[in-house]
Amino acid sequence: MDNIDIYRNSSIITLREVPSVIYSWIIILIISFTLFLSCSLLFKYKKYLSYESYVKNGYIEFYVGQEFFTKYASNEVIINDNKYQYTIIALEPYSYDMSEPDYWKVTMELPIPKEWIIENNRIILKFLDEETTFMKSIIKKIKKGFE
Repeated sequence: MDNIDIYRNSSIITLREVPSVIYSWIIILIISFTLFLSCSLLFKYKKYLSYESYVKNGYIEFYVGQEFFTKYASNEVIINDNKYQYTIIALEPYSYDMSEPDYWKVTMELPIPKEWIIENNRIILKFLDEETTFMKSIIKKIKKGFE
């Protein structure tokens, strides 16, 4: 029995028992991976974009890019977790070279409380961007990285 070479004798390797700790760790890994996948595919959350605005002459003014006009058609803005309906009063192009406007100055009217209407008061506006899942946001970031 002393002369048995275990590396060349495959029957000894196949008869060897695997400890139950390895099986339990494999099962825990499989369960945690399936839980992560199911949560990342099924749990939806809302994604917001924030803009910094200022009060000028009783109206709210802020600068936006071209994507603002294609995404936000709901006319709802969120300030301090309260939703308000807004109306756009004026749009002015804003650019460094004035050939093609990079940004637009938006002037809007909001029914906000009177104590907020102070000249040059800073207000953070939040607009609903999209409702997404964790997996969709990861896929978008990966695609953006390849571009």
